[in-house]
Amino acid sequence: MSAFSQSCYISWTKSKSGIPIPLYVNGKAAASVYNPEQEALRFASLDAFKNAGFILIAGLGARLHINELAKRYPNSRIAAVEANKASADFIVQSKSGGISYAKTDICTADTVYDFLLQNYFPPVDGDFCLYPLRSWADYQPELFERIKTETERALKDIAADISTQARFGKIWHKNIMDNLSLYADMPSSSRVDFFKSRFPVHKTAFVAGAGPTLESCFPILKKNREAYYIIATDTAFRALNARGIQPDVFVSIDPQQVSVHHLHTRIKAETLFVCDTSCSPLVPRKALDAGAKILFFNSNHPLCFLAERYYAAASSAAASAHSPLFPFFASSEGTVTIAAVNFALKAGFTKIATGGADFCYTDGKAYTRGSYFDALFGSISTRLNGAEHLFCNLMYAKTLEYDGTINGTPRFTTELLKAYRKSFDKLCAQHPNMIFPLTEDDNRMPPHAENVPEKNNQICKAFYCEDTRRFNARDFAAFYKTKLTKLQKGIKTDFTQDVYTSLLPYAAYFTARHGFFDLQKIVHEIVLKFRY
Repeated sequence: MSAFSQSCYISWTKSKSGIPIPLYVNGKAAASVYNPEQEALRFASLDAFKNAGFILIAGLGARLHINELAKRYPNSRIAAVEANKASADFIVQSKSGGISYAKTDICTADTVYDFLLQNYFPPVDGDFCLYPLRSWADYQPELFERIKTETERALKDIAADISTQARFGKIWHKNIMDNLSLYADMPSSSRVDFFKSRFPVHKTAFVAGAGPTLESCFPILKKNREAYYIIATDTAFRALNARGIQPDVFVSIDPQQVSVHHLHTRIKAETLFVCDTSCSPLVPRKALDAGAKILFFNSNHPLCFLAERYYAAASSAAASAHSPLFPFFASSEGTVTIAAVNFALKAGFTKIATGGADFCYTDGKAYTRGSYFDALFGSISTRLNGAEHLFCNLMYAKTLEYDGTINGTPRFTTELLKAYRKSFDKLCAQHPNMIFPLTEDDNRMPPHAENVPEKNNQICKAFYCEDTRRFNARDFAAFYKTKLTKLQKGIKTDFTQDVYTSLLPYAAYFTARHGFFDLQKIVHEIVLKFRY
């Protein structure tokens, strides 16, 4: 058993007043053996906790300090982080000697990052405070430093996520309700059941990002088009079309109306449109007008999960157990390239080539040639503010960092692009040798189409199964309004937690605009503004 899995506590002793006190492995007591109650009172009265809405305590110890904190700050959320599971179990599973301890969420040093991502929501919880039990930090100072580092990393990522939610929380909410209505109203022949469809997994899936290096992939794709199942991210769609390469799939997660500009080009009915339920409804509507099929997916919005639960409850047990209403394709950090790769993985492809997944500015360019930016900037450029200047403004909107060279050309990145790259690299590491950049001399490339055995022809063709399931958007809207009203009045139901969670991205938007969180006003605003 490693030291990291062993309990940091070894036994128990009792204080002069009969309170059980745990002993660390080095024999020292976790709390005062003379007057632990007074020590706990002093701990809870520290100024560090005065303005904190979410308090994370490092070290359970005798838990008296947590009890006093809970009494002094009943409206704050209090959690604890322990060295490991063995340490937490040693404390929690011991006999309390008749003492009633405050209910506390507990995580470990290894899970604190994920715990905070899942549990700390600044617009609702308020300010954050990490504070250690002094004896605990003195016993294992290196471990506490690691917890501080992981906590700071989590807070940084939470802040970035909240910033995104504050910007898009309202439009996400509206788009999901609109897309659910669109899904319910469109003919079943236009909807695709992902779980029953067959994809040409003997081909190599090619995921087209919109980075400048996509241009090097065009000759390879045109030379051996039938060997690839081409999955285009929204910004890359027009660029591929401009080269005479019609993608098999179009993927969109952008909630903004500007995303429809990606479709100001030829759209073939054979192209499958894979749309996040929170994307702009203009995208699937334009695809429907062109006769294309639609596959909606969920990328992690809690309102969509609520719709899933409602659908499962409204359907028969057998039907709901068969498959979810929408497949789940994660889009870490909000990048469409990762959503496209996850679609390919869930569809069953074992070879996924990528192009344009740069996550940096290469060769002095922001995007590959042929994206909608070319048309947009070209139409508004002037002699004093040319298209090149407009692209420079786009690139220099955030602070640039030097990111090495590619083919002798310097490339630059930003904090956001680095986050995209980190998430993409993590996904690649989880699927070794399955995701790789497209190069003509790579031995993982597929054979030419004419060399594919005839018997595999049927296997290599996509078959999109019609989605015949029924989802009543009007009934869901009525259900949602009823549950929101009950939540506003404090009436608990089986759906209370899911309904509350569905509001959180909108709450980030509301809090950013008004400077405070108010559940009553948020519910009122949603019910008033969104006439479903």
